[in-house]
Amino acid sequence: MHIKKIFIVLGVSICAYGLSYCNPAKQEEKAETKEAPQMYQQSELAALMHEVHDLSAEWKQQLESGEPLTPVPDWVSQILSADATSPDELANGAFEPLAHEYLRQLEEMAKAEGDDRLKAYNTSIQTCISCHKIYCNGPIPKIKKLEI
Repeated sequence: MHIKKIFIVLGVSICAYGLSYCNPAKQEEKAETKEAPQMYQQSELAALMHEVHDLSAEWKQQLESGEPLTPVPDWVSQILSADATSPDELANGAFEPLAHEYLRQLEEMAKAEGDDRLKAYNTSIQTCISCHKIYCNGPIPKIKKLEI
C-alpha cells in the first residue's frame, strides 16, 4: 500500500507539472522574456568578397583548362567603397593599399599571357590572403584553395 501512495503522488506531481507547462499564461510569459535571435546581416563588402571568390574560382578553372579568361568586371573595384562589417576596423589604413594592389594584379592578369597571367592570378590570391591575415582570418583556407 505504501508503494501505491508513492505512485499516486508521483503521478499527481507529473500531471501538475505537465499542466503548468502547458499553461498559456506561462507560455506567453516565457515568450516575452526570450529575445528574438539576431539574424546575421552580411555587409556590402562581405557580399562582394563572396562574388570575388566565385569569380576567382572561375578564373582558376579557366587558367587550368587553357580557356580565355572572363574579363575583370567593373564591379570588382567596388571593394574600395563597399560598406564593411566593421568600418572602424578598416580605418588603420592597410585595407585600401591592399585593395589597390589586388586590383592592380587583376589588371596585370588581364593584360598578361601564359605564365605571366598565371603568376598575376596567384599574386592576386596572395594579396587576398595578406589582407585577410590582417582583417578576417576565417576565409583564408577557402582562399588558399584558389591558388594554382
